Order: sequence, then C-alpha cells, then structure tokens
Amino acid sequence: MPAGTKIAGGTEIPAYSELGYGCTLGNHCTLSNHCTLGDCCTLGNNCKLGAYCKLEGITCKRFMNLSNVDGSGRQLLIITDGKKVLVRAGCFLGNPEEFCARAEKGNKPVYADMVRAVAAILLKHAKKTRK
Repeated sequence: MPAGTKIAGGTEIPAYSELGYGCTLGNHCTLSNHCTLGDCCTLGNNCKLGAYCKLEGITCKRFMNLSNVDGSGRQLLIITDGKKVLVRAGCFLGNPEEFCARAEKGNKPVYADMVRAVAAILLKHAKKTRK
C-alpha cells in the first residue's frame, strides 16, 4: 500500500488492485478485481465500483478526469454510458454542447475544443466495449 493511503474499516480490496499515493477510501468500500485508482483519489463511505458502476446517475462505460485545461486548475469529469456524455465541472452538470457554449462565451476556446474532443473519443470507444 503506498504511503499516505487511508483505508477505512470494512473496505474490501481484491487481488491485483492498485491504489495510487494518497488515496482515501471510505468505510465499507468495495472494489472489483483488477481495479486501479490513481494518486490522491477519494472514495466515500459505502462506495462500490464494478462492472455497472454509476457516476452522476449513468452507468459508466468510460470516463476521464481532466484538470488545468484552461490554466485555472479546475477539474472536469467527463462520463459516458455509450449513448450520452455528461460533463461535471464544479456545480455544472450537463452535456458537452452546453459546457462548450459556456466556455466559448467565457472566451475559453481551448477548454471548449478539449472537452469536445475528449467527449467524442470517450463516446466512440464506449460503443466498442462490452454491454
């Protein structure tokens, strides 16, 4: 287990799972086989990640976290279920078109272009994954 990692009681971590440095797992988390969590990840109490993991209310087939795309340090989460794509950025939750319209209105064209590109790639590859 890497230095700085905190794992609460009742947490199940199967064989071949990988936890990054500084991860925090809440009480009674359950991870599927071969799960990999990156550095400084945080999972809350009773979190379960598996084949039918849900993020922001949709079954997640692909997702990506982006940070500092516009130089602000802001983090984005882009999620797809293979049919639709959602973008979470702070209190914003919506589709890529809505997010990009706001970014362009705020004079952040690189931000808008990056989100469009990542959303399209995630959607394309989610459609290729098993159902």
